[in-house]
Amino acid sequence: MAITPKWTMVSDGCWQDSSSANPIYHIINTAAPDGAADPQASATKGSWYIRPGTTDDYSQWYQKVADNDADADWQKVLVNYNEEAVVLEGSLTMGTTARFQVRDSTLYVYSPSASTGAIALGASGDVWQIGDQAASNYWEFQFDGTLVPTGASRLNFSSVNIAAANTDGGLIKGGTEATKIVEDTADMKFISFYFDNGATSGDNRGIYNRLYLSGAGGGGESFRTMTSIDDVAAGTAHGAHLTLNFEATGSCTGLGVASRNTLHIPNAAMTGGTYASTMAEIFSDGTSSDPAAVTELSFLRFVNDGHSNGITDVDDKAFLFTLTGGTLGSGNVMAAKTASAVSHGLRVKIHGITYYVMLSDAQ
Repeated sequence: MAITPKWTMVSDGCWQDSSSANPIYHIINTAAPDGAADPQASATKGSWYIRPGTTDDYSQWYQKVADNDADADWQKVLVNYNEEAVVLEGSLTMGTTARFQVRDSTLYVYSPSASTGAIALGASGDVWQIGDQAASNYWEFQFDGTLVPTGASRLNFSSVNIAAANTDGGLIKGGTEATKIVEDTADMKFISFYFDNGATSGDNRGIYNRLYLSGAGGGGESFRTMTSIDDVAAGTAHGAHLTLNFEATGSCTGLGVASRNTLHIPNAAMTGGTYASTMAEIFSDGTSSDPAAVTELSFLRFVNDGHSNGITDVDDKAFLFTLTGGTLGSGNVMAAKTASAVSHGLRVKIHGITYYVMLSDAQ
């Protein structure tokens, strides 16, 4: 339907209040506002500038917000549908129920309560991605709260400054002794990693962890793991369980061990200290510590386990232990027996029967 104008304004006009004071101007021009040229420069703050003929869906309205004879004096007015960039030089405050909606989705940015900002994913399948979209390197927040890295995205803590007070988890923390992370579902893995490395050389590791002790008199461990039986009668429990296993055709052409404990002797003369590559320790917690009623107790337990056929074959092949390196000789770890008397016995259990390994206090 054609529009029949009742009045026509050419280029610009002026509005005043009832006292004929405080005028504002309405300017029309196809060019962008020139803040240093009239009539834009002389217009009062609050005046309007309309720029017809601009790109579809872009704001065509400007308002004068400063008197600096500059183009920035004129700022675009937000419209309901706007696909171009908008620059805000001040704070934008919304009411408690207001929110930004991302296009035609159910993704919202809002403040649900005082001092709290939120990104809401309103429906299953909604995601919020942060990172390099073009290279597919970004972090994705999913509807169920899962955070998923894609491409080359990773966690890099190299520049973290750890707070001295956070001794209970300076870099990463999950729960405390008093407030644990709890889930009682059977067969639960609280942290789970599965890796695959197809390299045909090199020493490849699922997790590499190293602690440098750089303070004289300090001590500690690179890795400390503990299982606590929490006032119940548990079934089988281990402080740590390390396994080397093989798929159907897997094998080793060199050394294959389930656990390797290496003590490095430095390339220098050592002074003082007590050292061992492995320490098997039984620690009694207090004056009432008494293992008399337990079925069996040992510092080391050697178990030939699994399928009966394999047990038989291992029994025919395995040594209780193997010592390599060094030589047989007087004063060495292994020496020929020269003394005649057996002075001591070392109690062991083999196949459920107690035996005593004969020992001598002299070679």
